Amino acid sequence: CVQDKRSLVQSSAKDSESFIKEYYYRIFDSSRHEVHCFYSESSVVIWNGTAYQGLQALTEFLRALPSTSHVVHTMDSHLITGPNQSILISVAGTVSYAGGPDKIFSQVFILSRGADSKYFVMTDFFRFM
Repeated sequence: CVQDKRSLVQSSAKDSESFIKEYYYRIFDSSRHEVHCFYSESSVVIWNGTAYQGLQALTEFLRALPSTSHVVHTMDSHLITGPNQSILISVAGTVSYAGGPDKIFSQVFILSRGADSKYFVMTDFFRFM
C-alpha cells in the first residue's frame, strides 16, 4: 500500500514538472491562444484578486494581456488523494510584460482529472508579489 502511494506521488511530481516546465509557460508566452486547452468550462482563474470563470471569460482576459516572458524560479507539487485525484502545484518566478521590467509572481494550480481521465486546470491563482 505504501509503495503504491509512493509511486502515485512520484508520478504526479513528474507530471507536474512536465506541465510547468514543458507546457504551460512555454505555450502562455509563445502561443497564448492555445492556453485555454488546459482549462475547462468549470475552471476558475483568480488573477490578482479578479475572478474569471469559464472558457470565454478566460480567453477574453488572456487576449487582452500584452506579450509575456515567464521564468520559473521554483515549483513544488503535492498529490491530493481522494475520489477525484488532484495535484496542487505552486510556482514562483518572474514575468516580463511587453519587454518591460521583471515582476515577481506566485501562481498556484489545482489540476483535476476530467471525465476522460486527463488532467485539466480546475483552479488557477495568480498574484504579483
